[in-house]
Amino acid sequence: MRAALHGFVTALDVAGLRLEDARCVDVPIAAQGSFPTDAARRSVDAEVAALLAGQVDAIFVRGGVGARLARDPRFRQVLNINELPDPLNRVNNGTPRPITVDRAFLEQHQDVVARYLSVLLRAASWAEKRPQQVLELIATELDQDLSVEDVLASHGPNVHRSFTPRLTRQYTRGLEIQKDFLLEYGFLSDDFDLNDWICREPLTHAEYIAEVEPELVDEPGHAVAV
Repeated sequence: MRAALHGFVTALDVAGLRLEDARCVDVPIAAQGSFPTDAARRSVDAEVAALLAGQVDAIFVRGGVGARLARDPRFRQVLNINELPDPLNRVNNGTPRPITVDRAFLEQHQDVVARYLSVLLRAASWAEKRPQQVLELIATELDQDLSVEDVLASHGPNVHRSFTPRLTRQYTRGLEIQKDFLLEYGFLSDDFDLNDWICREPLTHAEYIAEVEPELVDEPGHAVAV
């Protein structure tokens, strides 16, 4: 829900409109089982069915599934947010993707957090050298019948370079935009200072660990997670 709402807010803003200028329609999704692992797939299926039935005029679909639907002659793509020139217009759930940890755990085990981050840094280095394999892994992991072409269309040709944890000004600004959105639309009850929420020391330590330890290698019998 949050992702779709933010997507619509962005699309309307590009057109000089606000959310109040449109009417949001809730599309029910039938629950299946106690742990709906395919909830994302069923959500898209329900929204597509509502669009085809004329119950809604537009839907918001993320990622490779959106790229696949955009090629379907039954639909017309109104806006591809990934093509907007300002990267901050792409902010949404997981964009940028924060790495979070319980504050008490961080204070007691900063070394563990730093080592975890160092694995992510080395995995990012591994990914940068294997663009095709990264596309194949993403297509497989998302489990939505995606092809490599779908992933490439939705994530762009440089997706294999996008895994490095960073605390750049742009990333931090993106998190602040998402936080402000969640606050404005009632997903957060109270505001907070993002700078108080961010802890930079573990990443600095992790960068040192990743520099002095060997890279992840892709060998028979070894699994490398990205």
